[in-house]
Amino acid sequence: MTQPSTEPTKPDGRESPVRETPALILDPTDREPGPPKEIIPEHIDPAEMPAIKKPLKKKTNPQ
Repeated sequence: MTQPSTEPTKPDGRESPVRETPALILDPTDREPGPPKEIIPEHIDPAEMPAIKKPLKKKTNPQ
């Protein structure tokens, strides 16, 4: 029981940071593209960036 416990602990420790890494990247990514996203759709047609306009509209107008 002691050996198997140490084995899963090693892969878990490696997987833990790997799974947490994307979560940390999503935080800054959501904050960074937040303001630029609003400027990008304004300059670019809304049809070209529907994915950006959709989340912005949902947050602004819960239609």
